[in-house]
Amino acid sequence: MRPIFQLMKEKGIISTQMFSLCLGKNGGYFQIGGYDGTSHIEQNVTWFPVWETNAYKFNLQGISMNNHLMAGSEEFNVGVIDSGTTFTYVPQKFFNMLNVHFDWFCSLDKANHCKGKKIQSSSDSICFEYDERAFPNGPRNYFMSYPVLNFHTNSINSNKISFKWYPSEYLFRHKENQYCMAIEKF
Repeated sequence: MRPIFQLMKEKGIISTQMFSLCLGKNGGYFQIGGYDGTSHIEQNVTWFPVWETNAYKFNLQGISMNNHLMAGSEEFNVGVIDSGTTFTYVPQKFFNMLNVHFDWFCSLDKANHCKGKKIQSSSDSICFEYDERAFPNGPRNYFMSYPVLNFHTNSINSNKISFKWYPSEYLFRHKENQYCMAIEKF
C-alpha cells in the first residue's frame, strides 16, 4: 500500500511529497504536503530522517529519565512514528526497564518525587494515586514531581537531538483517583 501523500502528489492535490507531524505540548497536528510554521511557538523546526518500510521508523540512540541515561536503552535503537494512537507501545523488556527506573526515580526523593504512590496492579499499566485535595490548583505540581523522558536521535544534519516527553503528556487520568502512563507493552 502506498502512502496517501504519494497518491495526492500524483493527482496534483499537493505539490510536495512529504508529511509533517507536529509534536506539540498542547496538542499537535499532522499535515500532508509540507508544513505550516505560522502556528509554531518556536521558530526552529527540527527535522529528523525516517525510513519507510511498513511503518515510519527512525534511529533511536537511547532514552533518558531527566538527565539519567537508562542503562540498556541503547538496545532499543528503532522508534516508530504512529499518529493513529495516543499510546506508546514498547517491548516487554523495555517496559520492565522503565518500571524499574520509575521505582528508582521515585525512591530518590520520596518527599518531592512521584507525589502519587505507585499502584501495584496485575495489569500491564504503570499507575499512580492522585488526590485532588492535595492539589487544589490542579495537577501541575503533581506532574512536575515525575521525570521527563528524553528520546535521543539525530537530526537531518546529524546533530544530536532529544524529544522531551513531559509527565503531563505521558500520564493520563485513568480514574478519579489515579493517573497511568500511556505506555503499554506489546
